[in-house]
Amino acid sequence: MPSNTIAVIDDDPVAMEILCRTLEKFFDATVLAFPDSRQARDFLMQATSRSLDVIISDQNMPHLNGLSLLQFCRAQELSIPFIMVTADALRDDVLAARALGAVAFFAKPVVLPDLIEKIRGLLETKM
Repeated sequence: MPSNTIAVIDDDPVAMEILCRTLEKFFDATVLAFPDSRQARDFLMQATSRSLDVIISDQNMPHLNGLSLLQFCRAQELSIPFIMVTADALRDDVLAARALGAVAFFAKPVVLPDLIEKIRGLLETKM
């Protein structure tokens, strides 16, 4: 039974598939895929730091963007590590994500070894 749970939120099916497969391959983790940011928000309403280890979210999505989801998490007092990814890395978005406590901000296409290293470090510090 996997010991970690990672949520991936991305409306791009190709990016979602790549991220989920990579995470499943490299980590002892259950990977939860959310192609709709509203579904992700509904899930996060029930999440706790014990039920979820890492959140990876795209920034630009219909309905709720990644910053809105990060802000929602912090308003819910979820201290789960939050990683933002985006194809359009705007300086203001990066600064806003950092101010809200994002642990990393990756530009798409994501350099997978860098993402894997970051997540590995987060999961090791949680143990």
